Amino acid sequence: LMQVKPSTAREMARRYALGWSSNRTLLDPVQNARLGLAYLAEMRRKFGKTEHAVAAYNIGPANLRRLLARGRGSLKRGPYLTKIYAHVESLSEEYGSPGSVFD
Repeated sequence: LMQVKPSTAREMARRYALGWSSNRTLLDPVQNARLGLAYLAEMRRKFGKTEHAVAAYNIGPANLRRLLARGRGSLKRGPYLTKIYAHVESLSEEYGSPGSVFD
């Protein structure tokens, strides 16, 4: 569901007491969503912008830091990220988040 690497999911489970038994934990949709959302929330706290959090979730925080260090505050949106950003925007509108989540 959330496409979380097992090592990342295991760390989120440890850090936030979300429960982990093995990599098979990711096959449980509820646990998968909890672990993925914990990681996305952590990326949001680290990077401040939802756009950066989504990018860090996708390409990894170290890769995002490298891009930002090169002065790329505005990230290139390839087809995959464009689709993800559009989905996040539609969910934001549907569930009442004020304005663009990418402001």
